[in-house]
Amino acid sequence: MVELDQTTILSVTGATTLTGAATLSDTLSVTGTTTLSDTLSVTGATTLTGATTLSDTLSVTGATTLSDTLSVTGATTLTG
Repeated sequence: MVELDQTTILSVTGATTLTGAATLSDTLSVTGTTTLSDTLSVTGATTLTGATTLSDTLSVTGATTLSDTLSVTGATTLTG
């Protein structure tokens, strides 16, 4: 186990595997292509800036606000 205090910088170069739960108590910044290969769960307000591509189903539960143009291509079903 490695413990780092608030003044320590952890720098990792090259392929890295983290096995087990990881907890970050502040900002995670990632530069470059990022792949998540399983479920992403986000609690709290979430902001996506820039073009965002989803290659499968988007499911939204609860009230949803879109504050600009919504463009839909292909078959569309609205129920309610």
